[in-house]
Amino acid sequence: MVMTAGKIIRSTIPLSTLPTITIGGVTALVSYAKLVASGKFQINVTVPNVGGVDQLITIAMGSSVSQGGAVLAISR
Repeated sequence: MVMTAGKIIRSTIPLSTLPTITIGGVTALVSYAKLVASGKFQINVTVPNVGGVDQLITIAMGSSVSQGGAVLAISR
């Protein structure tokens, strides 16, 4: 779906390609990835079996990669 600049999003829009998420260096299973509001994405993942401490998280979509140093707190 093509979005027009300045258009209000009235429902969620699925991404044409799922992002790649790594948590603690392990690829996570992405179960949901949609644009939910202007500039806001919701991505649901299954956290892989990594230690129960803070783990680095990276989101990659095509050639774009999230800012480094983001951490996900994990408690099991």
